[in-house]
Amino acid sequence: MKDTTVASNLEELLTTVYCHCGCVRETIEVCTCGTAVGIEQDFRDRLLAGETVEQIRTDYLDTYGPQYYAVMPVEGINLLAYAMPIIILALIGGIVFVVLRRRTRSMQKTAAAGAHEASASEVSDETVKQVEAELERYKRGS
Repeated sequence: MKDTTVASNLEELLTTVYCHCGCVRETIEVCTCGTAVGIEQDFRDRLLAGETVEQIRTDYLDTYGPQYYAVMPVEGINLLAYAMPIIILALIGGIVFVVLRRRTRSMQKTAAAGAHEASASEVSDETVKQVEAELERYKRGS
């Protein structure tokens, strides 16, 4: 049980801090340099000695700086980065809603105008038939 706890805690540490070796910004889990191997062993030893993940991570970040924290903290300007996808999705959803609503209204107006024209042409057809009937009566009477 202790081995699985240490392994999961070690994985959490290795995936949440960057290696300070100077290579490309990679987490310690991904970095393949000797520095990363040494850091991993140090973290493992400290976990086995009873230190917590937070204690080890805080000590590491205090030593090398907050720029080595791979997880963006949810505070300050970073809140904007976390909120932007939600804001963008809401804006896109609103735009789609407005466009679809306008299109639906436009289609309803077009359908109503078509129905009005159809009813006007039906009246016109009836009128033509009445005129033709009157014309026939007039021809017979003359």
